[in-house]
Amino acid sequence: APDPSPREPCSEYCRNAEAAGCANGEPASDCLYGCQSAGTLAPDCAASWSEFLACSESAAFSCSDEGEPVAAGCEADFLRYAACIIDASE
Repeated sequence: APDPSPREPCSEYCRNAEAAGCANGEPASDCLYGCQSAGTLAPDCAASWSEFLACSESAAFSCSDEGEPVAAGCEADFLRYAACIIDASE
């Protein structure tokens, strides 16, 4: 279930991701649910997700080779979150 507490950071992230206009991006309204849910997938990973969101607030967004929005300079934060999720699911 989505956690309403990161609403503002998620709103900002989703607006910036949508504004990048990537081929495989999603509308901000769809992004918001996923963003708020991401921090609840594994409770131990919520802090990593918050760090990624904090980084993305001031990041420039571009499109990856796969057409996904990417927050420049926040890759390490996202990878820490992704690694946490993988560890939590094992």
